[in-house]
Amino acid sequence: MFSDKSRDISVRRRKKKRINLSRLIFGIALMISLFVAVNAVVNLDLHSRTASLPRSENIAWVAYDLADNKFYGQNENAVLKIASLAKLPVALVIAKMAGKNEIDFEEQVAFVEADFVAGTGSLQDHIMPGDSLTVRRLCQLMIEESDNIAYRMLVRFIGLDRIQEELGRLGVAVSFEGGNLASARDIAKVLREIWLMAPDQKSRAGNMIGWMLSSTYKDGIAKGLPPENLVANKEGFIGGSVVADAGLILSPGPLLMVVIVNDMDDDESYQIIRDVSARLYDEIKNEKPGRLKGRGTQPGL
Repeated sequence: MFSDKSRDISVRRRKKKRINLSRLIFGIALMISLFVAVNAVVNLDLHSRTASLPRSENIAWVAYDLADNKFYGQNENAVLKIASLAKLPVALVIAKMAGKNEIDFEEQVAFVEADFVAGTGSLQDHIMPGDSLTVRRLCQLMIEESDNIAYRMLVRFIGLDRIQEELGRLGVAVSFEGGNLASARDIAKVLREIWLMAPDQKSRAGNMIGWMLSSTYKDGIAKGLPPENLVANKEGFIGGSVVADAGLILSPGPLLMVVIVNDMDDDESYQIIRDVSARLYDEIKNEKPGRLKGRGTQPGL
């Protein structure tokens, strides 16, 4: 049997263990609380810097500073409807093939009745079966006017399988069905590739950027920026369904932006694109207090 003294020592030891355990639990709880608090402050700080930008599962944007390889994005991996933005990946594939001497920009492509589609572009007003245009001219019309017939003629000429094969090599995923589908990140990859290929005269990527500068449609990103900015862009639009814009801001720059809005009022969608592009440009290029923090260089964007 224990003596009273031994029992007292044993009780004190158990109490000390309980006290130490309580202190340990308290310490862990305090550390967790501090960790949560610190992260809450960080998240609050990030939120405060982007609070004025609209947030929705139907809105996605990417900005990429081509000078210092900084990436900025929101909902950038969401696959959304992109409408005529799908013409940019086709232009990129043509540039890639031309750079490898696999396609001749002066080659003639004959129009067939299956190519006809209404919508944007001037070819619908006058083209007839048997008429031919060069690959160069079709590319120009596809980009400048968003000509749907030129787009269909080029897709038929190259082949959809070949287009997907080339895009797959670049890590770009685009669906050319169901209104055309892609993420803002994938369209940003396309823009970046076109930009990087511009010095290669064989690819005619420089021409493509020039045609984007002359684009008929400048209602999105360009209107959100100061008028002195040079914006080479391509818009996508399906009333009540898709408003999207992808652009290279060349001067001052270089910077690329992609903003996609789905299933919202058309006027509201365009205003969202202008507001997002204005805020991103202001934060990134002018380096105002509270500047958005880029995620650093990311291979392949």
